[in-house]
Amino acid sequence: MEILKQEELAVAYLRVSTKEQELEGYSLDNQERQTIKYAEEKNLKIIKFWKCSESAWGKKERKAFNEMINFVRKRKDVRHIIFYSPDRMTRNIKDNETIKELREEHGKVIHFSQFGEKEEGRLTSSNEMMSDIRTSFNKFFSNFISEKTAPAMEEKAKTGVYPGCAPIGYLNNKIDKTIEVDNDRAHYIQSLFEKIASGNYSMRVITKELAEQGLTSKKTGGKVSKSTLYNTVNNPFYYGEFYWNGELHKGTHKPLVSKELWKKANEILRSDKPYITGKKFAFNGIVRCGVCGCTVSGGKYKKNKYTYYHCSQSKEQHKSPFISEQEMSERLRKIVSDVIIPNNISDWLKTGMEIYSERKEKSNKNIRETLSLELEKSKKILERTYQRELEDDNLSDSKKEFYRKTELELEEKIKNLKKELQKIGKNAKQIMREVDDTILIMKNLSKWYEKGDYFDKGEIVKALTDKVILTKDNELIPTYRQPFNLFASAKKQFGNSNKLPNVKTVVEKNLSKNKKDNKQNDLLSQGLDFSEWGG
Repeated sequence: MEILKQEELAVAYLRVSTKEQELEGYSLDNQERQTIKYAEEKNLKIIKFWKCSESAWGKKERKAFNEMINFVRKRKDVRHIIFYSPDRMTRNIKDNETIKELREEHGKVIHFSQFGEKEEGRLTSSNEMMSDIRTSFNKFFSNFISEKTAPAMEEKAKTGVYPGCAPIGYLNNKIDKTIEVDNDRAHYIQSLFEKIASGNYSMRVITKELAEQGLTSKKTGGKVSKSTLYNTVNNPFYYGEFYWNGELHKGTHKPLVSKELWKKANEILRSDKPYITGKKFAFNGIVRCGVCGCTVSGGKYKKNKYTYYHCSQSKEQHKSPFISEQEMSERLRKIVSDVIIPNNISDWLKTGMEIYSERKEKSNKNIRETLSLELEKSKKILERTYQRELEDDNLSDSKKEFYRKTELELEEKIKNLKKELQKIGKNAKQIMREVDDTILIMKNLSKWYEKGDYFDKGEIVKALTDKVILTKDNELIPTYRQPFNLFASAKKQFGNSNKLPNVKTVVEKNLSKNKKDNKQNDLLSQGLDFSEWGG
């Protein structure tokens, strides 16, 4: 059992989403008991709990989650965050990225008390992909829960009351459950429509002017973006109607502009993208235009029936193909299939990694031990320095300066030693566990893609690639993440061939890749590099 040398500070975040979970052993009390027991075993001191008993999309839960995130960011002495299980941690991609930031940039350690596991620092490519896929399915489950409330919200929409969060210029009346005018912002929105309808202002100029006049976001209190104002002009809510689940309803709220002004403003804006509240597009954020570098985004066309993707052209106007959602799914399927290799190649790669990791481990062992000893020594010196400063009864300004300078130097040294250790890579056993996990993932990848909806397919492509470029010739060119670039390279070179090169020879070329005698046309120069797999 792993025991930390000294008691370290931690916080705990616990949540249940449904009444059923309360009855099935996931109750907050049960989570708290197991979390406290886990903390005691790991010698962690929990200084603060956050406990929520509602859906992950609830406002109270979001407030608690954000409060916890802000707390641990400010408290450098709190290194540990304990969740009951991974699905109690995140239910959407944004939260997953926030947790990733805490691990990688703030040095936080994420614990799961139910399974006795933890995540620290930068995850391996295979574990990162598992996390992305897990988050995707957590998002699916959360959406499934939210669908239980859909009939009631649909009924509310039919009565003319918008069931969601009121757009800018309006407020949700929590007592009466109605929508009312936001007197602090409504006149800015009316001015927006008038300026657009006049035809004398660009959206960029209006955005700047409204910000200077005092328009702020009701969510963040900051500047309202151009895209938000663009969507505002397209939103029929402001003349008294709203979309809910693709259907237009007559609202009971007070309009801010006439329908005639709304139509004129939209004609000037020349928008051919109908506004649908809350609408998202599955493949947004995946593809970038190779001509101008802008995002390739989804939009609804042909009487709001069909989804097409094309360059947003926010930098410059140019020819850009329109790709239907079905076609985009099929073309991204090719990107996924290009990393799925037959069993003989996966066995060959695994053998190569066994040889490579064992050879690398021998050369890295001494360096790792030396750096580890120096790291522990530096930590102890820093701890003694802290202690001497605390016990010093005659702490003058000059002594404070001396202690602070010494502490900063030691902290910087410890940081650099950790970086050097990370550069060395993991030991052979760790690498091979990741190899096995990744190969298992790859064997199921095609099945996951086939069974998933468009959003699941998009998450899989995001997990595999750093970026996908849409060229001027209408081709999709992916850049794969590690180690999937190794799979893609192996498949490109060997395909379904049964004649694979001697794996030891390829490994030797990998280990000596910096030597001058490497030929430009060897396997390594073509991209087959075992070091891409964490070696």
